[in-house]
Amino acid sequence: ITRGLIDWLGYDTVYVKYSSNQRASGNPGYSFIKLIRLALSSFATHSLFPLKLVGYLGACTTVLSFLFGCFVILVHFIIRTSWGLSLSGADMLSILIVFLISLVLCCLGFMALYIGNIQTQSLRRPHFVIRRKVNFVELP
Repeated sequence: ITRGLIDWLGYDTVYVKYSSNQRASGNPGYSFIKLIRLALSSFATHSLFPLKLVGYLGACTTVLSFLFGCFVILVHFIIRTSWGLSLSGADMLSILIVFLISLVLCCLGFMALYIGNIQTQSLRRPHFVIRRKVNFVELP
């Protein structure tokens, strides 16, 4: 989590390459599972991307199910069976259910973004970091 905060500060990044010696004794304190949990926790803590992903997934699914629903209505009521497609009521009902669930998912994504932005603001991190002070007199 600390690495995410260091990146958030926006300082220039310098990489130092080194070769580490093998561990003299004992086992590492972090197992592979703990490292995965740390990575997921850092990703969820410092990024709104997972929340945006849910909203985008809902929006894409809504558009696709709407287009497919229009196609089904067009085939069923206007074109009829000229293409040899037979769609039952269960097919239309399942498309309607997918459309409604995707609308709910889209709204859930927007609510999650709203809550994520509230959480970001509640951290009270400064809007900027003062690198150096020029002509600054501190009052007693």
